[in-house]
Amino acid sequence: MFLFLFGFSTIFFLFSQWNELAEAIRALFHGEGALADSLMNFAGKLPDFLKEYSSAFLWVYALFIAGIIFLEEKNPDRTIAWVM
Repeated sequence: MFLFLFGFSTIFFLFSQWNELAEAIRALFHGEGALADSLMNFAGKLPDFLKEYSSAFLWVYALFIAGIIFLEEKNPDRTIAWVM
């Protein structure tokens, strides 16, 4: 049951933020021209993207780790490895 709720909450979170993430990805790779120009544009906008969405990434990571800790209760060494 917990695994279902964990998966459902993660998928719901990603789908609820899908439009914003898609717009941010389009903004990162926006650029007409050569691949080098697109990569330079991406490298320039990556810090702003990470700053804006770092809390969302941390929430997804925290939910994932919570699920791992719950499912790996019999093997604490592996749980510690997942957290690190």
